[in-house]
Amino acid sequence: MRMTDKLKEALCARGISKTRQEHIYNEINKLDNLGLMREIISTELRSIQRGDRLQNKPRQVYWEKRMASLKECTRDELEEIAIKIVFDIK
Repeated sequence: MRMTDKLKEALCARGISKTRQEHIYNEINKLDNLGLMREIISTELRSIQRGDRLQNKPRQVYWEKRMASLKECTRDELEEIAIKIVFDIK
């Protein structure tokens, strides 16, 4: 499958090498929208420590609210978010 023009432009604009671009595209392309949303949220949740029930409640609330907000995104928007969050490319 070929890299979409929008995704390619986004990666080129950030000065990413062609090899890294292909790697990122292949990783993103493996996931459907739900999988991509889960990957984004899992990466974001790494900054909220796990713990007892009281500590896990904020993680649960964040997960639910973030999933709801990501459901409104298009595939292109999800890919853009994944590039920023999962692959740490600003």
